[in-house]
Amino acid sequence: MEEIKERWAEANSVNIAQQLDVATALGLLPDKYKKVLMLRFYQDFTVKQIANVMDCPEGTVKTALHRGLTMLKKDLKGVYADEGQRDFN
Repeated sequence: MEEIKERWAEANSVNIAQQLDVATALGLLPDKYKKVLMLRFYQDFTVKQIANVMDCPEGTVKTALHRGLTMLKKDLKGVYADEGQRDFN
């Protein structure tokens, strides 16, 4: 039982560290990318909902999502090299 608790604590601390890394990298992005990524991945908004909130075309939202994710991947590359091939859509 003690081993299970230790593994859980280790996994939980890694998850918190990853969340902090992502939050830090997200904070470094330009606002237009940060906003769409926050709405999409933290609030689970659809592209259409984000376009309505931001009063812009859906294509603009898709472009901002793509560029923002590319920047995040670049910033986090090396930190999470094994996880670089995930599909975020």
